[in-house]
Amino acid sequence: MKRADISSWLAPFVARPIAMVGLAIILLTIICAIFAPVLAPYDPAAINPIIRLSPPNAVHWFGTDQFGRDTLSRVIYSARMALLIGVGVVGFALVTGVPVGVFSALFPRLGHVLMRMIDVLMSFPALLLALGLIVVLGQSVANAIIAIGAVYLTTTTRIIYGLTLRLRTETYVEAARSM
Repeated sequence: MKRADISSWLAPFVARPIAMVGLAIILLTIICAIFAPVLAPYDPAAINPIIRLSPPNAVHWFGTDQFGRDTLSRVIYSARMALLIGVGVVGFALVTGVPVGVFSALFPRLGHVLMRMIDVLMSFPALLLALGLIVVLGQSVANAIIAIGAVYLTTTTRIIYGLTLRLRTETYVEAARSM
């Protein structure tokens, strides 16, 4: 990227200090997720009943839990799982929602049926839909990603459907069709 491109991208963040704080938190989370094995002082699953429920101290900065596991190590490693699930959900919603939205807009007969199916999915509360899908699919991280992604798939499909319909009526598209 050119320097002008980077500065134009960073300008909105620099203008708002709270946005810089948010960006710093996101970058810190990503760095913790990537370098978790290096940053974590202890194995997050190691159990030590002798030091269970100890308060924060020089050895265990965040203290320990009821099993004697280091809380700081568990927080650092949890960033990795949170990032994996977040990226997986967004990826699933985009990979499935964009083609369905475009297809629905380009082929109206089948598109209306697909959009009514999306409307039915949107009529369920998000948490209820995700929990129902997890019950049907089974308990695993991959199934949780699919279930939560299916909730966001509906919104993604609706947005892409509307954008594609709007683009179909643009003058340059109609001019290209008439050629």
